[in-house]
Amino acid sequence: AHELTGLSTDLPFELWRGICDLARREDLPTLLLVNRGVNTVATPYLYRSIRPRNASIARLVCRTLSTASDDLAFSRDLASLVTFFYLPDSYFFDIDEQKSSSSYSPIECIEAMINMRNLRAIEVDLSYRTSAAFRSLFMTSHPFLQSIDIHHMPESTVPNQRTLQQSSISPDIHLRRIGVKALGYTTPETLALVRAVVFHSAPALRSLHLDLTGITLFELLG
Repeated sequence: AHELTGLSTDLPFELWRGICDLARREDLPTLLLVNRGVNTVATPYLYRSIRPRNASIARLVCRTLSTASDDLAFSRDLASLVTFFYLPDSYFFDIDEQKSSSSYSPIECIEAMINMRNLRAIEVDLSYRTSAAFRSLFMTSHPFLQSIDIHHMPESTVPNQRTLQQSSISPDIHLRRIGVKALGYTTPETLALVRAVVFHSAPALRSLHLDLTGITLFELLG
């Protein structure tokens, strides 16, 4: 049996893991406060799947997992626990003004996603605001990434959006599942980005789900 210094009860390590397995996500922060031993057991469960409820939480999470944190090594260790991450388009919006925040930089988000080296699945609201983080994800090493869901956001203007070239995608990324859903007008730049990901993943791809209003498969594949 495993022993963990700091557990104040007679419950064995395996039973604490079972408790964390069954605990609701909203109860995990409470478990972290029990003591240092329980915190060590519960932390991986808290960071395993990250789906921020709003932009404010998304920014706090990314700051914690990026180089903006005071303890870089600790931040990278936490980020390595993440296996699922949802990047909402609202991450780049000012909550009070409900408009794109020109003063907010995506660097923390990009660094956090790069640090998620054990990421297995990601869901992203893809727009010109999130495209830089999306590109950075695929240009860095993520050997365990297998599934992605892309929700393309409606947008009327694309300010000099760069595209992702297939040749620049990290060679250790081999997606097995891709889902794409267009929620409005899909820009040529976004089509090129999705196309690069699909073509790169073709050898390992097992599932491709497309829901592209007004866009044919021929247009997507170019």
